[in-house]
Amino acid sequence: MKYLLVALVATLFYLPACAAGSSDTSGIITGRVVSEETASPLEGAMVLVKGTNLETGTMPDGIFSLPVSSRDTVLLVSLDGYEKKEVRVAWNSFCEIVLRRANNPYTFFGSFIGRQSLEKDR
Repeated sequence: MKYLLVALVATLFYLPACAAGSSDTSGIITGRVVSEETASPLEGAMVLVKGTNLETGTMPDGIFSLPVSSRDTVLLVSLDGYEKKEVRVAWNSFCEIVLRRANNPYTFFGSFIGRQSLEKDR
């Protein structure tokens, strides 16, 4: 009987502490990345939570989803040939992020395309 009473008291103190500690600890941000010119979805855009190593790529329909632990989150979005964008979003929300084409279409983030000329010995 004594052990049952101790277990009951411990449970009564433990459960409220767990509930209080687990609130506001995680959320999910989902969204869609689209092109400014055509409003079509952009596949393969990288979406990164600023200040963390959490990142994901967009699906063929431009959709992404990321778990976050802060109510006020900043996303960094990039795609080759488009300008990088920084967006502040609220958690447990859906956002549409519009990317603009880069001024120089040959500017790629993470790729190098170039030409090299070699002198020929005669």
